[in-house]
Amino acid sequence: MLLRVLGIACITSAARVEVQADATTAEVREIDFALISAAADGNATEVKRLLDKGADATAKTKEGETALHTAGISGDAAVVRLLVEAGADVHARVTAQRGLRMPPLAWFVYGLHLEGARALQEAGADLNLVFDREDGKQLTVLDVASGLASGHELVRGA
Repeated sequence: MLLRVLGIACITSAARVEVQADATTAEVREIDFALISAAADGNATEVKRLLDKGADATAKTKEGETALHTAGISGDAAVVRLLVEAGADVHARVTAQRGLRMPPLAWFVYGLHLEGARALQEAGADLNLVFDREDGKQLTVLDVASGLASGHELVRGA
């Protein structure tokens, strides 16, 4: 279900994305959506199992959300590393209008998931990548980190 969290839209249900065959997920193979769900749960064991079975680390929902995006719900660094090793794009953009063209790193920063954010940065994610605000203005992940937690390690480490 879509929830408004700190002015952004993200998929969550107690940190779990349910596998459903509806209009939102109909274009995604079942194994790929299971990967997106396992990433949201922060379940590295299941993510690895699904990748080993052929799940696509670059698969996207109709809204453009990838497993790296949903991994930002739980913030698990091990999941990030598995997905990146499998070819996930650290700069993938959510394509839904309400998704604000957010890259995965924005989800981790909004959730203040330091270790997961660091893993994304180590994989090349850019703190200065521009995305949209709901009011139409633009900002960067670094802007978000600065606004959410002045002095937080995400900002001091940049």
